[in-house]
Amino acid sequence: MKTLAGRDYHTLLVTFSTPFGGVPVARLGLSLGAYAVPAWRDLTPESAFLRRLHAQPLPKGVHHYVFFAYREDGSTFDSDGVISVASQRAVADAPAQGFRTDHSAILDSAPVFKSFAALLASFD
Repeated sequence: MKTLAGRDYHTLLVTFSTPFGGVPVARLGLSLGAYAVPAWRDLTPESAFLRRLHAQPLPKGVHHYVFFAYREDGSTFDSDGVISVASQRAVADAPAQGFRTDHSAILDSAPVFKSFAALLASFD
């Protein structure tokens, strides 16, 4: 817990459908030349950005929670429609909670909001 301006604060990081392991299709985006989005370079699974991200631990006292999404397509639960579950969970030592929703809808999901609110309340 940190104290700033006479108030106590907890340091919390909650990530939602975050591609910690990269996005393989970003390689295809890079092949578009002048139309390539610069962020795709960072999202390729072997990017220098992701290597640095995983090599540097979070500062002491930061509590990280991973909220990941998955869709049921037939008998698979391996993706949120955009990012694989493996990529979303490719971060060490962070508690993870999965939600049956898709990549964009995770931000509008009532169960996600309820879990997020409960997590915030647990830090009071």
